[in-house]
Amino acid sequence: MFDPTELIGIIRERYEHLEGWLAPISWHKEDVFKLDNIFTQLKFVRRRRQRGRKTDHIVDMFQIFQQHEECSQPKRVHIEGQLGMGKTTFSYKIAYDWAKKRTGKDSFPEFEIVLLLKCRDITSGLWDAIAEQLLPKNIDEEARERFFTFVQKQRSNVLLVLDGLDELPISLWKEYEDIFEGRVLPHCYLVVTTRCEIGMGVRKC
Repeated sequence: MFDPTELIGIIRERYEHLEGWLAPISWHKEDVFKLDNIFTQLKFVRRRRQRGRKTDHIVDMFQIFQQHEECSQPKRVHIEGQLGMGKTTFSYKIAYDWAKKRTGKDSFPEFEIVLLLKCRDITSGLWDAIAEQLLPKNIDEEARERFFTFVQKQRSNVLLVLDGLDELPISLWKEYEDIFEGRVLPHCYLVVTTRCEIGMGVRKC
């Protein structure tokens, strides 16, 4: 029987060592800071139309999966904002906290596994992207396929984070749109971050 513990441990270690550090100033890559030392509590604005007007509701960053009047069990969340607003930092924070096994963040679920994919580095479909960005380079084909089967079976305990969807190649958009619409990895939790200018294409899904 396949035991995914080792691969999950490798992914946790990767997040702890790579996503636990930030270079806040893009043109000063040498200036990196530990995420725990500079992270500030983010607040999100949930917007919806009510009687023809947009209404705003402030949401704590760890309440994005909390039920509300429009959805009893949110599982797919689209985070939209301008460059530098903290979307990628939030994605890293989710992965880093999971890697450190931190729990008890209000209504934020506990996941068996968090799969953080950086869309700027995606050149192929979902499973190849997971292998390229998260799995060891020397993993054999059988272990890789068994891990993918494990993810599919555990999908209701899986969080997939697609950070920077506006940087995904246009040629792959339709394939990833199937993920937004729940046709691939149905019942998994999903967080997608985008800049505002591409947000409409994600919102309709």
